Amino acid sequence: MAVVGILGVVITPLVEITKCLTIPLKREIGYLVHYKRNVENLKIKVTELGRKRNDVQGSVDVASRKGDVIKEEVLHWVRRVGEIEADMTRLDDELNQNRRYFVGWCPNCRWHYGLGKEAMNKIEEAKELLGEGNFSVVSLPAPPPSIESQPTGDFEVFDSTGTDMNLVVNALKDENVNIVGVYGMGGVGKTTLVTEVAKQVNREKLFNEIVMVTVSRNHIKTIQRDLGEKLGMKLEEENEDVRAGRLRERLQQKKPVLVILDDLWDELQLAKVGVPYGDDPNKDYKIVITSRSKYVCSLMGCKPLIEVQVLTFDNSWSLFRKKMGSVFDVTTLQDVAKDIVKECGGLPLAIITIAGALRNKERLVWEDALEQLKNSSPTEIPGMDRKVYSPLMLSYNYIEREKCKLLFLFCCLFEEDENIHMRDLLIYGIGEDLFPDVNTLTKAKKRLYTMVNNLIDSSLLLYGDKDGPYVRMHDLVRDVAIYIASEIDHGFLVKPRANLNEWPQMRNPNQYKRISLMRNEIVELSGTPMCPQMQTLLLQYNKKLPRTGYGIEYLGRIEDSFFQGMESLVVLDLSGASIPSLPTSISLLKNLRTLNLSSCWHLKDFSPQGQEKLEVLILRDSGIHELPKEIGRQSNLKLLDLSNTKNLNTIPRNTISQLGHLEELLMDNSFKNWEVEQTGGEWRAEVASFAELASLPALRILKIHVKNVECVYQEISYQWKNLEDFVINVGNHGDLTVDELHYFCRILMLNGILRPISDWVKKLLERTEFLEIMYCSKSSGLFQSDLLLLQRLHRLTELRVKYCEEFDEIFCYEGTIEGHPLLSRLRVLRLSDLDRLTSIWNGIVPSGTLPNLETVDVFSCERLCSLFSFALAQSIQQLQFLRIWRCPNMENLIWMEDIELTQLQSATIFQNLREVEIIACDSMKSVFSLSLGRGLQNLEKLVIDHCDGIEEIIIADDKGMGVVTEKVELPQLQVIELVDLPKLKCFFYQATVLELPLLDRVKVLNCPNLKRFPLEPQSIPNLKKIGTDSEWFEGLEWEDQSFKSRLQALSTDPRV
Repeated sequence: MAVVGILGVVITPLVEITKCLTIPLKREIGYLVHYKRNVENLKIKVTELGRKRNDVQGSVDVASRKGDVIKEEVLHWVRRVGEIEADMTRLDDELNQNRRYFVGWCPNCRWHYGLGKEAMNKIEEAKELLGEGNFSVVSLPAPPPSIESQPTGDFEVFDSTGTDMNLVVNALKDENVNIVGVYGMGGVGKTTLVTEVAKQVNREKLFNEIVMVTVSRNHIKTIQRDLGEKLGMKLEEENEDVRAGRLRERLQQKKPVLVILDDLWDELQLAKVGVPYGDDPNKDYKIVITSRSKYVCSLMGCKPLIEVQVLTFDNSWSLFRKKMGSVFDVTTLQDVAKDIVKECGGLPLAIITIAGALRNKERLVWEDALEQLKNSSPTEIPGMDRKVYSPLMLSYNYIEREKCKLLFLFCCLFEEDENIHMRDLLIYGIGEDLFPDVNTLTKAKKRLYTMVNNLIDSSLLLYGDKDGPYVRMHDLVRDVAIYIASEIDHGFLVKPRANLNEWPQMRNPNQYKRISLMRNEIVELSGTPMCPQMQTLLLQYNKKLPRTGYGIEYLGRIEDSFFQGMESLVVLDLSGASIPSLPTSISLLKNLRTLNLSSCWHLKDFSPQGQEKLEVLILRDSGIHELPKEIGRQSNLKLLDLSNTKNLNTIPRNTISQLGHLEELLMDNSFKNWEVEQTGGEWRAEVASFAELASLPALRILKIHVKNVECVYQEISYQWKNLEDFVINVGNHGDLTVDELHYFCRILMLNGILRPISDWVKKLLERTEFLEIMYCSKSSGLFQSDLLLLQRLHRLTELRVKYCEEFDEIFCYEGTIEGHPLLSRLRVLRLSDLDRLTSIWNGIVPSGTLPNLETVDVFSCERLCSLFSFALAQSIQQLQFLRIWRCPNMENLIWMEDIELTQLQSATIFQNLREVEIIACDSMKSVFSLSLGRGLQNLEKLVIDHCDGIEEIIIADDKGMGVVTEKVELPQLQVIELVDLPKLKCFFYQATVLELPLLDRVKVLNCPNLKRFPLEPQSIPNLKKIGTDSEWFEGLEWEDQSFKSRLQALSTDPRV
């Protein structure tokens, strides 16, 4: 038993050792013996693995086509499968080689062993891959494309676009800006610009997330879906609020965020979409909106609003040439190409489209394209209709009101590039009933401005490029308007300045409703065109230039039957026609509401017959001598314009008074002989009376000249409660320039008033903005005796007083200093040729009087010794411009008697004065005291000319106080002119240090007693020009020769 135990102890380990050695040895021998079987087994596994790989690859292909991102583990698995397939092929090839040593007699055991072992290892690897290849999902949804992948197409950075880009970028960097608005007409490049801005701020890493979506007129859910996709989200919820919440949470995860909402057409509730936004500035969320409508940007609270404007011609030409590329033959096509570019009106979309359409085309095609563009019908130019016209037509279609659409189309009746006066749109609109729910001209005008502003905000109209109330159309927008208007439903025929010399031939005249033939060469209208639907006919300013010799031929003959077939006509414009009378068929136009006969110089006989619906009649600049009595029958007449009818000498009595609905009567530079009722109720002649004007209850705008001054003395029961604007000139003198008539709305001119004025004049004065008084006597009581009137002149902006020989004062106030501020709106005071004037203001100056007075001009007031009292000078704090001419007794600007020096030194006077001009005031010895000089902190220009008594410009407050160095700085003074001052010794008294850091130009001429240059070198560091007499300059005394040399280099002819 013991032996058995010992053997067990010894044998068991040996057995185990033998097993451990046998198994590896067996495996290793198996590699050698079964190498062929191992390779065959590997081929079986790889084939199985290939089938699985094909299944996975199929899923990968599907996912790739969907744009998904393939998972990295899947790609790695596929790569490994490919590698093991390659290894299997290699091993199989090696097996087939069947290598043997000694030319096939001896097997290569080492090679068999290696082949069998590698094949077995690959089998195990294949098994692992088979197990790993059970993918439930092979891909992930693709991340949203970055803003860098957003195409910007044909974007070019020109001066204007670069400026706009900088404006947007700077606004996004401003912590006080939340939402930026970019607006402009369709095709101008708004989307491209903001895309480029997004790329720029992305490169500058201003935001962690930038997302841009096109809004257009999509539903909230569609906008949410697009925004979600750009953020890599899939919104499956139906509830808009839930979707908005998810979007909001997503955007809040990656602050700061920029959201660009492109092509917005209506106000959009950002909160409903899910875009974080608040009224308070928040640097974490910025929004950029693009729209064709400025109004929409305003509704969205955008600030700033940045308009993308069309390109200049130079930039347009540069863009066109770039898009044409090297195929563009400048030498042969430049002339027609530049004309084509001009027709594109700086619209990038049109330029790019045209360039693409004409590339590699013959010259004849180019010339045809130009003709199409000029005729507003480029239907045969590839891409123009779809790419250019369609976006602009979309803007038109989006106009909500049909009347506003018609107003837009009306603008195409005018010439290309014409500045369209709002007045023309008003009178045509009244005729066409574009304002159906308003009943007065004032309301119609307001409605017109609202409609026009909406069109401007929608980038369909542009502001005019000349002063005044004008609008204009972009060339391509006008082309689109003509394209739309020419459709049968609208019935427009647009042929202004088309070189027509006769009435145009029409295939179907019945379809036309509105025809524009303005500024052609039609000098005769014959026949009877049958246009039964015609509502508007514009024939103004047709004239024919002579080929040789002199004389212009105007539209001078219209056949009597010409208008017989136009019974629907409501607007007729014959301005500039040379007709002596109207054709008889005018009486058939029973529906006519607007008739414009302005500048019909040869029109002598005018008698409206049958136009009972007439609301607007314009005879401005016509040749009529008498206003016919039939005018009184036009009970619907609202506007009668007789301006500049210089030959008009008769208006029958009781004609004007019958026009109960008349709102505008314009008779400046026209009939002046209005009758005034005599004592006892008698009339001197059978002509219209001033009382008739006063009886018009609906009158809102009145422009007249009444020669007979008796009207201002009589109490008249006038009905001018609705009078809003007026120009009333009473007496034989006084004319205003056109600019003044446009600047002011309420003008009253009183000439030759010798007695106290009546209450109706005083009431009118309370509403007057511009008042001119000429040749009036002191007894008229203007401003002097009527304390209440002076207190009620709240609207007076400019006052001119001329040739009133008896006036010794302008204003006289005997109230208390605590009284109401007087003349609070007066900005300009001009006094001229007042021989007896001794003071501008006499009496108490209530606190706050003349607070906005900016300009004072005083000419030829011989007895005036000083301009202002000390109290008045303290009150006029806003005075900026002061001119005094030909006042020989003028001694001081301010009357200083009984004023203590301490009062003067502590007062604030003239601190806003910018320009001072004193000419021919011989009694003045100086201009400013030192205390006043210190206050001139905004003085820019000082001119002293022909003042024989001037010795110094700035003097000490008290020359007896001893020599104390004083410093005066005039920081804004740029120009000094000292001319013909024979007694001038110095600019300032000796002890003054004067500093003029911005002085740019000095003129000194004919000042013989000025022995030293009036300024020191250290006081004028920026002087650039000196105009002076060289002989005087050489005779000056100089302490510093280098200063002289410096000034000599700046010297010029003083007369230049």
